[in-house]
Amino acid sequence: SGSREAVLWQAAYAAAGCDWQAAAAGFAASDDLISDYAPRLANRLWRLAAEARLGIGDTGGASQYLMALNRAPQTRGEEAEATFLMAQRYRLDGEGARAEALWRALEDSGNPLVRARATRNLAEADYAAGRLEREDLLAALERLRFAWRGDAFELDVLLRLSDLYAETGRYRQSLEMLRQAASYFPEESRARQVAGRMRQIFQVVFLEDEGARVPPLAALALYEEFQELTPSGAEGDLILRRLADDLVEMDLLDQAAALLEELLRYRLTGGIRVVVGTRLAEIYLLDGAPAAALESLNISEAAQASPERLAERRLLRARALSGLSRHSDALGVIAQDDSRAALTLRAALYSRLADWPKAVRVYARLLPAVPSQTQRHGPPLAARAGVKADNRTLDPDLTAIVMKAAVAASLANDAVFLARLARDYGQAMTASPQAVPFQLLAGGIDADGTENPAGSLAVAGAAKRLLLGMREGL
Repeated sequence: SGSREAVLWQAAYAAAGCDWQAAAAGFAASDDLISDYAPRLANRLWRLAAEARLGIGDTGGASQYLMALNRAPQTRGEEAEATFLMAQRYRLDGEGARAEALWRALEDSGNPLVRARATRNLAEADYAAGRLEREDLLAALERLRFAWRGDAFELDVLLRLSDLYAETGRYRQSLEMLRQAASYFPEESRARQVAGRMRQIFQVVFLEDEGARVPPLAALALYEEFQELTPSGAEGDLILRRLADDLVEMDLLDQAAALLEELLRYRLTGGIRVVVGTRLAEIYLLDGAPAAALESLNISEAAQASPERLAERRLLRARALSGLSRHSDALGVIAQDDSRAALTLRAALYSRLADWPKAVRVYARLLPAVPSQTQRHGPPLAARAGVKADNRTLDPDLTAIVMKAAVAASLANDAVFLARLARDYGQAMTASPQAVPFQLLAGGIDADGTENPAGSLAVAGAAKRLLLGMREGL
């Protein structure tokens, strides 16, 4: 501290680390000391001083240092370095053609660092002028990674490669370049900014709109390789939830469940646990793992959930219990829930228990009124769920309910309900893919539940058509 000679060497150290402002200021305060050093050392200091001035855009100041350098005896390698700096000065002064001419001459230099730097600058100039495609620039820079190792030039190349890979959506390669930069140059001031850039790219992939361009499997691989970049708090939680949703869409349920398990068990607190636990239970049920679904609901239980969320969780719990063959317990969970989803599940549970009379009663609640019954059963058919506007066809969901109701009524020997189904939905069902099975179940019964001879003939005809269709299929 306080020594001008120390200031000179601090400037040289700053220049070696590309801290151009500090280097330029230090050399300005101590450059009169350079000529006192031995020629080889003085030449290196003049070059560092010139490069510092170029680094801050001061081509006039750089020219003064280059003139001092030219007055000194130099080796061929030192002359090549001075020529390279002169080319840099031309470039900054807007004389691109003169700069490129010098770089091309230096591509045959015996100085490997100068040769590598000249080649890189020419590639960048050709790319900027449209003479080189981005993929060709990437290939040229990849080769230069191995042309000169271990100093600021290699760090420059790694950082530039990272930017180019990020621009083309190749985020894994971009992050790998940054990881190498941080690993190879831990003491460099620029390298200490690399971690922030890595986190920024990671968040672009998973949080910003650009992330939609990364396929789910590639995103999962990226997460597993660089998961240490996952931010803490809500942003990190959102990354895992979005990634899990993408994996579910691709039917990669095991991977999605593993991500949400990590969230639920190790990261989340408060009400968000209910949201993630619910989603995890859904995924486990899709994956045929009811025990794991039930465990997810149990460990994410919370009294503060909204009524809608609690109703959703009751249905999931009932489905999980049913998946474990605990159908009676499942019925108890949704006993007070009269929503359409709960009624649908209740009918299925009674069917699994072979309690067909109760299943019929639930299906009766699920079925809408029909045109001839609007005075007794509520709004017109067109206003009821599942009936198309022409009042003659049913949507697939309602068709399925009608068929399940017919099966339950048949197994319950409830001829009266079968007759009602035939009367109310027979015409609409004839236009559905289930026309023949429905006629077999409900086609030969009168309104009072007795068999109808004409209807029985129709049923026989339906049976024949069904058998013929099966034979043709075989």
